[in-house]
Amino acid sequence: MLSGFLANGLYSTTALILTWGARGAYPPWVSIIGIAVGIFGIALSVAALLDSVAGMFWANLFLLPAILLWLAAVAIVSHRSEKY
Repeated sequence: MLSGFLANGLYSTTALILTWGARGAYPPWVSIIGIAVGIFGIALSVAALLDSVAGMFWANLFLLPAILLWLAAVAIVSHRSEKY
């Protein structure tokens, strides 16, 4: 329960807070991906709480690519905005 429900719920909440706080620094499409990460993470947390193997599978199926896409988007946008 601690890693499945609590940890996923906490990192998902922090992803939503970070996305909301940084919404002015990144294009809207980056924020949308960040919000998707938070939603999929909360879905994973709820699935773990309900002990739903199918729910955890589907939440992870969407969550992991969303996290990778969000991290790549933040890195690319940040790199492009750096002034040399």
